[in-house]
Amino acid sequence: MPFFDQAAGAVMGILLEAFHVLNEASLYLLIGLALAGLFKVVYKQEKIYSHMGGDDARSVVRAALFGIPLPLCSCGVVPMALSMRRQGSSKGASLSFMVSTPETGVDSIAISYALLGPLFAVFRPVAALVTAVVTGLWANALKGEEKVQEPTEDICQVCDLENGDTGHSHTRREMAGSAFRYAFDEFFGDIAGWLFFGFLLAGVVSYIIPENFFSDYMGGPFSSMLLMLAVGVPIYICASASTPIAAALILRGLNPGAALVFLLAGPATNVAAITMVGRYLGKRVTVVYLVSVCAMSLLMGYLLNVLVLGLGLDYTTYVTHGTEFLPYWLKIGTSVIVLLLFLRCVIVRFRRKHLSEDDLCCQAEHSHAAGELSHHH
Repeated sequence: MPFFDQAAGAVMGILLEAFHVLNEASLYLLIGLALAGLFKVVYKQEKIYSHMGGDDARSVVRAALFGIPLPLCSCGVVPMALSMRRQGSSKGASLSFMVSTPETGVDSIAISYALLGPLFAVFRPVAALVTAVVTGLWANALKGEEKVQEPTEDICQVCDLENGDTGHSHTRREMAGSAFRYAFDEFFGDIAGWLFFGFLLAGVVSYIIPENFFSDYMGGPFSSMLLMLAVGVPIYICASASTPIAAALILRGLNPGAALVFLLAGPATNVAAITMVGRYLGKRVTVVYLVSVCAMSLLMGYLLNVLVLGLGLDYTTYVTHGTEFLPYWLKIGTSVIVLLLFLRCVIVRFRRKHLSEDDLCCQAEHSHAAGELSHHH
């Protein structure tokens, strides 16, 4: 049965390629998750909101700077940005935060360093900052919409209680436990599906697409950037999950600038986010949001290509050998930990689904019993 043998061989090849990418990124992914938990405990949301209320450039820059290290993807940042808007932040600050936050984060910066090198790890957040600031300043230039003021609730970052800074405190052990639970339970659970998809898709790209495919068949660098923009704008993918895909594409001949376009546009925009912006911030702001992200992504991609060319870097070679200084046992050990985290997410979701189905069955039985009792009466 040659067909089944070929299919089995293809599946095994894809899984091996995906595991290779995971092997290179797992240590930095765990470091990024730990930093995400630390930021969750240290950052106080009410102080973030208080710095973003003005219509000036400083509020826009502050919003972008606050957003860069935060480990939130677009599904989490859109409601947070809209909440900031309701609590008094300007249009520009809200939009600046909504662009910079999903484009990068402490977790994706760490994975970028592992898979794409130090230049990408630095240039990516800088590009996100510039893109967010330009978008926010343009949005603030629009007139005709007043801010909606609402009182800001003081929420404890450790136990999530309102008025959290009054009347109680937490030990270092409690803060560390809260950071750990957020990083490896809540946050990893939010991104696990897309992260797993990203590693798997990177394996598919590495196995199916021949080497130098993009350089041989895609024409010039700008056409590759336009293609990555067309792919990245409508889809939903988080910054961490997009990184291994970008690394796999570079290994197949995609220029670094086009990969950066995908890393910026993919996490910052998707159909759901565009719809939410249009509904709550207005059509004109939505146009600013889309045009600015697209234009700045292309510009940043072009500048990265110029920089790589000027430095004489062979990025395909770097991506191939980027983390060979790490001992193999450390890569394998951290990869096993990440795989166990994936497995735990599957078990937790299965249990939650099973419990919810049991609850529905119990409610149906109670309703049926109550109906019979009323019928007898």
